[in-house]
Amino acid sequence: MGSMPLHSGPVSAVVLLLLLAGVQKLLDPSPTAGALRSAGFPSHRNLVRLLAAVEVAVAASFFVVGGAWPAIGAAVLYLGFAGFVALALTRNLPVSSCGCLGKVDTPPSVVHVAVNLGAVVVLVIAAIIPIEPMGGLVGQSAGVVVPQVLLIGAVTYLLYGLLTALPLVGRRALRATPLPEPGRRA
Repeated sequence: MGSMPLHSGPVSAVVLLLLLAGVQKLLDPSPTAGALRSAGFPSHRNLVRLLAAVEVAVAASFFVVGGAWPAIGAAVLYLGFAGFVALALTRNLPVSSCGCLGKVDTPPSVVHVAVNLGAVVVLVIAAIIPIEPMGGLVGQSAGVVVPQVLLIGAVTYLLYGLLTALPLVGRRALRATPLPEPGRRA
């Protein structure tokens, strides 16, 4: 029974998020197709499903095979997502959703870029210091597995919330905040 690297929890969480995003795009490619169309990219639903299948395959290979290659594949995908969202933000594209997690009304935001780039960082670490299959949990005691699984689930849930709810909360807060009158201090 080998030791689990410290980064296995965060890496497993971002890979699980990738898996969930891929499954959601397979089930409903419309939000992502719409985002791609808004940006002027090819946007056929089958193309989105192909991207989603790649996401699912990369994530599954991380959990089934482990090692550096799935981490590199996931890092490339997350880097692409960060680039797409950054492009949408800098060009002020009329994208109502990045389509990343199947939410039609989740606008791309700086939070998306930050989460995606953070995922790239932990995945590059996992490419340098590879993680065994199942996030290194196989062969560990229940005292290690249970807290680690709870941590992975919690981090994945928090990342999902950051990507889907936080941009909406921020947008509502901006609309609800009155602007100061000219000549008055805020």
